[in-house]
Amino acid sequence: MALSLSIFKVRETENKHTMVKTTSQTVSREARAGLKISPQIKSNLSETYKWTNFLAIVGFIAIAFIALAAIFMGIVMSNKSTEFGTASTSPALIAFVYVVVAAAFAYPLSYLYRFSRRMKKALASNDQEALDASFKQLTNCHRMLGLLVLGSMIAAVAIAFNDGNVWF
Repeated sequence: MALSLSIFKVRETENKHTMVKTTSQTVSREARAGLKISPQIKSNLSETYKWTNFLAIVGFIAIAFIALAAIFMGIVMSNKSTEFGTASTSPALIAFVYVVVAAAFAYPLSYLYRFSRRMKKALASNDQEALDASFKQLTNCHRMLGLLVLGSMIAAVAIAFNDGNVWF
């Protein structure tokens, strides 16, 4: 796909501005981009989208197990709360935390899955827009993972300064 650029010059005549087309040129998408995808890079990206698809699906399955564990722990711990001694933490709160963790990891996994699908489409059809969209999803995935790591670090520091007490 080519992009047509026209250069205009403003001509002043008796307090009126008119645009006069002076030159026209066509610039191909490859000439604008400056980067080319070699067959080796295409092969690497093809392998990458397969692995990211696998990792995303395994991650979704792990999230399902975490959610089931949250439900199971909430039920079991609420029935046996007297056996655990004087627990200051509600079983429902622990189950809620598990669900929140599962939901938090669902976002980066969904971005990873979308990266995989869009990369597959881009490579199959040599579509630059799909390639750009796939890398946007990968950027979103890494941004979300960075925020999760930052939040985890802040929580760990807060717990450490609270003498190990998780529930302030």
